[in-house]
Amino acid sequence: MQTTEANLLQQGAWLMEQSAQQKGYEDGFEQGRRAGYRLGFSEAALSTIPQDKAPARNLHILYVTAGIGVPYPALDQAVIDALGDLVQRVTVVNPGEDVAAAAQNAEPDLVLVLNGVVLEADTVKRLRQSGFKTAVWFTDDPYYTDWTISIAPRYEYIFTLESSCLPFYRKLGCQHVYHLPFAVNPKVFHPKPVPTSYRSDICFIGTAYWNRVEAIDRLAPILKDKKVVISGWWWDRLQSYSLLAGKIKLGDWMTPEETASYYNGAKIVINLHRAADDDTINANSRKTPAFSVNPRTFEIAAAPRFNCRIIVRI
Repeated sequence: MQTTEANLLQQGAWLMEQSAQQKGYEDGFEQGRRAGYRLGFSEAALSTIPQDKAPARNLHILYVTAGIGVPYPALDQAVIDALGDLVQRVTVVNPGEDVAAAAQNAEPDLVLVLNGVVLEADTVKRLRQSGFKTAVWFTDDPYYTDWTISIAPRYEYIFTLESSCLPFYRKLGCQHVYHLPFAVNPKVFHPKPVPTSYRSDICFIGTAYWNRVEAIDRLAPILKDKKVVISGWWWDRLQSYSLLAGKIKLGDWMTPEETASYYNGAKIVINLHRAADDDTINANSRKTPAFSVNPRTFEIAAAPRFNCRIIVRI
């Protein structure tokens, strides 16, 4: 009798193990099939894009970096990479160097400054007095317009990633003002296979501005039962923080390369724009609205996922 019971228990355990192995095989096969389909479809789509580059323009750009910490070095590198394909020569300096002297030595066709917050007004004045064309590309409009209101008139050309700021700068007397979004660095954000550690059901990477906090708190009952990745500063503001803490990389600023991996591994990526009147690190006392999509929009689109993506505007 005891032998029969032992045999039955042993047989039951074997059946359970076989069932678990079969389920693991089926789940792994399905994940591999979906990943292969996504990558194959993406490669097929990319192969339809002409690979021949337009001839580089006969221009020399002196590029002045933002001179600030994250995320600006990555933005600088993306711009430098793009300019390298567009013009024949790019000279890079940082705002802590003698930019006016560098311009005198390099004799560029244009001095392009990213952000413009660090580069001193006197330096820009010297550049223009020496006959150099100057341009600034504002990276954080409209959230720092209390600062850019004094910076923009120093330059001959104004580029901004926010279309709502065009009339703002034109009212300051700036004659050459253009909407120029960042788009995406395809060397970083592109379809690629990623380890399982980067895979998730839902992903959001960014700072916890208050409208984002409110949205995640509303979604918390759903998110708690999903494989979720939330990364960035100040997510401990969440009322549901204790519920979601295991899914949050608090205070973690991801590199673009790591961000691209998480985007590739997610089924759904949430893109929630910050509110123009958020009081968190916001220098927008005029409450200039934000109409244009953020850079994350292009980054998500460049790293397509298994199912879909959600873009939310507030």
